[in-house]
Amino acid sequence: MTKKSMEMLVAIVMTLGAHPPLQIGGEPLAEPVSRAENSATVIRSVLWIEQEKTDWEGAYQKLLRENESVRKKVESGETTRDEVIQWLKENRGAGDHVQHEKNWIDRNVGLFIILIQLGWIIPTVLIIAIVHFVVKRREERRTEALATAADEMGLIFKPEGDDAFHQSLPKFPLFQVGRKQLLKNLILADTPELKMGLFDYCFTVGHGKHKKVRKLSVVVVQLADLHAPSCHLRPQIAFWDPIGALFGKQDVNFADHPEFSKAFVLKTDSEEETRAFFDQGLLDFFIKHADISFETRQGAFLYFRQWKRVGPEVDSLRDFLGEGYAVLQALQDRRSRS
Repeated sequence: MTKKSMEMLVAIVMTLGAHPPLQIGGEPLAEPVSRAENSATVIRSVLWIEQEKTDWEGAYQKLLRENESVRKKVESGETTRDEVIQWLKENRGAGDHVQHEKNWIDRNVGLFIILIQLGWIIPTVLIIAIVHFVVKRREERRTEALATAADEMGLIFKPEGDDAFHQSLPKFPLFQVGRKQLLKNLILADTPELKMGLFDYCFTVGHGKHKKVRKLSVVVVQLADLHAPSCHLRPQIAFWDPIGALFGKQDVNFADHPEFSKAFVLKTDSEEETRAFFDQGLLDFFIKHADISFETRQGAFLYFRQWKRVGPEVDSLRDFLGEGYAVLQALQDRRSRS
């Protein structure tokens, strides 16, 4: 019903409700009826008039043009013109509602597209935020556990690392890989002769869907009279390693120790010196620790397992530091055999 028709209906109902029945010579023209009955009669009449204004024949013809299924049913005699028009009358309101929704989308296409986009953007942002919170909280708990363990072992703990300590380290291959390098959760055992540090190290490699954050625990040993050729030792792996590629040299193999050559990749910028330094005793030592990576520079070396972090428990930390100290002893034993 149009707004104009509704206004007319309300006006008629109010008029009938405000006046008594018509009289001629003091006698009522018809039997008196209640105001409610008058109103109902008028409403039915106005609704009938409004309905009659609709061009049902035109609507019927339009439906036949637009709906092939209905047209075929009429042509085959499965349904009739009158039945289709009756269906149109009964479903007039539903059609108007659908058309109204379609018109709203047409009028607000920009807003509609934004709402569709937000349907996946908001959940994605929410998931990222939750993952970030979980990772951050996990790192905080690890730092708290490491601080407790360091205190129990009587060692120095620096949760944010130490820039002076980091800058004092030689340029190991590990520190040349990736971006956003971060040294944190530093545990220090410092004596006049020897300095040992255990820390968490991470860096980022790749971009986009190939982006990865590498995290590992590292032991560094600094000793002034430590003399070993600069080299990098890592487990033999099937895929390309960015650290090994830094040297750009051939893998150093030992014909008299094929087990070592099969287990490790050894690269150096001084092959002759390295071959002489890795004698049978040192090769035997490393074959017993076939999952470690080892890097040397003058006066210092790194010891770590690729992309693995040690647990924050006291026993785990002591074992890891003990492994690093065992490497130091193996290097010193090698010097004693010279």
